[in-house]
Amino acid sequence: MRFSLRWMFGGVAFAAIGCASLIYASEPISKALGAVLFVFLMVAVLGAIFSGRNRRFWAGCAVVGSIYVATAYLPPSYIQLPQSTTSEILEWLHQKIVRKIEVEASAQGRLLHPDFLPIGPFHAAGQSLATFAWAIAGGIVAGRFRRDE
Repeated sequence: MRFSLRWMFGGVAFAAIGCASLIYASEPISKALGAVLFVFLMVAVLGAIFSGRNRRFWAGCAVVGSIYVATAYLPPSYIQLPQSTTSEILEWLHQKIVRKIEVEASAQGRLLHPDFLPIGPFHAAGQSLATFAWAIAGGIVAGRFRRDE
């Protein structure tokens, strides 16, 4: 399997944007990520329908991304799934990031607002990033399938 510089640059950019959006999680950032995710999934659907060469990649992105959105965002009463591993990882990351920021702030003598970095926007941003990652992974896997021609 060969990696191109384009994929490596995309992975590094995704990691940088992901880290920044989790560290500075807020309502506007989580809403912006959700909007970008929605546009990405719509482009994936259109790419799966109209793209010639990359049809399998876009179909994989659309299918896997949509399934992940359905399982991550539907209320638990609609689907009987245990709490996802992504949610557990996000809660663990939230505790680690908030604790580190609180320790650094107290060492510098600064006080933090009690609602600093609430779990809601952090969780929403993390779920959007996880959806992007799963959708791209689904596209890569789908693109590897060969059709007998």
